[in-house]
Amino acid sequence: MGTVLNIVVNSFVNDSRVMRTAMLGNELGYNVVVMAQYKDGLKATESINGISIIRVKLWSRNLPKSAFFQGIKYFEFIVRAFFIAVKVKPKLIHAHDLTALPIAAVVKLVTRSKIIYDSHEFFMYRNGKFPFLKAGLRFERFFARRCDVVITVSESIANGLKDVLKLKEKPTVILNVPLKNSTGKPEAILRQKLGLSLTDFVFLYQGGLQRDRGVELLIDTMREVNQSNVKLVILGNGVLKHELQERARELTHTGKIIFHDSVPQNELHLWTMGADVGIHPMVGSCFNHLYALPNKLFEYVQCGLCVIVSNLPEMSTFVNKYQIGLTFQDGNRDSLLSAMLQLTNDPALRTTMTENTSVAASKHNWEVEVEKLKELYNRILNFNPKAL
Repeated sequence: MGTVLNIVVNSFVNDSRVMRTAMLGNELGYNVVVMAQYKDGLKATESINGISIIRVKLWSRNLPKSAFFQGIKYFEFIVRAFFIAVKVKPKLIHAHDLTALPIAAVVKLVTRSKIIYDSHEFFMYRNGKFPFLKAGLRFERFFARRCDVVITVSESIANGLKDVLKLKEKPTVILNVPLKNSTGKPEAILRQKLGLSLTDFVFLYQGGLQRDRGVELLIDTMREVNQSNVKLVILGNGVLKHELQERARELTHTGKIIFHDSVPQNELHLWTMGADVGIHPMVGSCFNHLYALPNKLFEYVQCGLCVIVSNLPEMSTFVNKYQIGLTFQDGNRDSLLSAMLQLTNDPALRTTMTENTSVAASKHNWEVEVEKLKELYNRILNFNPKAL
């Protein structure tokens, strides 16, 4: 039936959205290739669940990380990826985020492939500084308008992309959601692995330790929580990990905050469902964060955790619609503390909100979202998934 090529400009480790997309192509009978960047310690080529992974080795990968040298690395990746992609002769290319889009567009000129531009975020509005915003938007607009389909992760970002990229159609929203979780609570391993008892009340933050994720606020707020049995588990890695560990040093010494490295994606749910409440205190520092509807929120819900999130539009709308948790004023420690104490001290409220997660989980999972993606295959490849 041909090849579907997924292009992602990272090392493709724990990238659940790319993996789920790739598995769909495999399910529909296509040969699926994921092309990513090589990183020391990873295999240059491997097969996972029948999906071929090619990690592109760069001569320039050991150059400094300044903007100039990063540009050289990116240019080399484009060139090498182009020649690999042409050999693959894809029928369809999934370009995951803007950095992959130019490669897909150039390959299309040679192979006449169809292109899906999968914008995982509001790429040009990822932070509060926009020195090259106009040029970047022109760049994205030029390539995006040459794609067969544009998809993204929330309604607000879809509306924004349609406007700033001047697209004829609003991008299709494919939520960044996990598979249905069919595992029961008795199989949870978080408490066992971290030495926590059943009487400990566990707040969980899982995900990247990066700027504007609100983890600093979360650590500072935990200093105000006086109950000795209340714990915060921070599950993940990132550039800020050492800095955050220093910030929380006295709280980690007392066991009030526990850091743990990120875990394999196929094990994550076994950790997540061992907590009591999931927290995502993302800071609305840019449009991308403001309109985010992140995967970790749905991971909490699939594992039966009620949640606390900052009152950013997309997240708060989702949480309030299903009554699955509380929101707090973005960046406000007192507001976050109030929400944490309310769920800690009101078991009836917590039970109600936890029970409500089952409805949200049944409506927002990959089994639902993948049907939209199947329809896109039908539209652009004249392939009928219903015949399978």
